[in-house]
Amino acid sequence: MDTKALKVGITSSVISSLVVIIFINPIMRLVWRIVIFIARTLHHGYVDAIYRRAASPEAEPIGFATFLGVFALATFVASLTTFAGDEDHISMLRRTRGAQRLVLYFVRFCTASMMAMLLVIFSIGSGMETINASFTQRLTILAPVISDGEYKSIKARWASMSGKDDYDRIVSDMDKRAKELGTTLPPQREP
Repeated sequence: MDTKALKVGITSSVISSLVVIIFINPIMRLVWRIVIFIARTLHHGYVDAIYRRAASPEAEPIGFATFLGVFALATFVASLTTFAGDEDHISMLRRTRGAQRLVLYFVRFCTASMMAMLLVIFSIGSGMETINASFTQRLTILAPVISDGEYKSIKARWASMSGKDDYDRIVSDMDKRAKELGTTLPPQREP
């Protein structure tokens, strides 16, 4: 057994462990904290967008999403027909440098980006429909037992809603008022 190789192996593993513990671990923790912060911010913005758009009667994401879906599908089909095919075409693509590969990667990136945006837009639209249906149902049940002023006040608060926190306050106030008046409201639906 080679003791010199063993010593070198042990020393190098100790050094690499120290490098990981001292340098790489703190960097990875920082990167993870940044990722978590960004994810929380994006999620909060996404949820608030659903509630803010639900209160806006002119918000219609389905038309835009349909346009985006057709465009994404056309781009995807174009990328398949342009860059897929027989082995000669694929081997030629492998031999070429730069431009064709760059175009291929660009088309794939655009297609993936549009598909992701399409998913987000459809999920926002679905969330908006769920929130609107729940609010409308609950307000319809509450309307006969509250005054016209209260009804208009709730509708005005709904129209000026800017996020989930505002929605939760409106729903909580509606639940309290229904309890005071002895009316049972269906549970609120979440998007």
